[in-house]
Amino acid sequence: MGATVFSILVTIVIAGWLWFYVVRPILEGWGIIKTDDVMSSVQIERTAPATSTALGSTSTHHAVLPDTHQAEPSALLHSEPPLNLHNMSRPALIALISVQKTETGAYRWTANQIAAFVGGTRAEVLKEIAQYRPPLPAPAQIKRPVNGWQP
Repeated sequence: MGATVFSILVTIVIAGWLWFYVVRPILEGWGIIKTDDVMSSVQIERTAPATSTALGSTSTHHAVLPDTHQAEPSALLHSEPPLNLHNMSRPALIALISVQKTETGAYRWTANQIAAFVGGTRAEVLKEIAQYRPPLPAPAQIKRPVNGWQP
């Protein structure tokens, strides 16, 4: 059963390849079939090898489909690497989760939750968290009147 399915798939792949690369170009050349207007508007630029200019810089052509919005190659050179969660260091993890906020603006993780999650001594973790969060406002001081509270 498996060999039959495999042989059918191989036959379909070979027939498709023959049609696309052999038969269709011949029929188009004879004028028997015409390329669809949609297909004729889509042209892929082939990537040319880098060529040196007189100033020593290189120029390349990038394969881009029309109507495809992509970043310019020069913009990709100056972007930061993606966040790698698999090899994240402990300080980077603390920095990441200490600045996350909810939709209401409150911190998603409290300092105690972060300390329990990453481990280590609580004082060290709170010291690292303090680097990324603004200091808390001082508590309000309520002074007792000299004559005591009057109703």
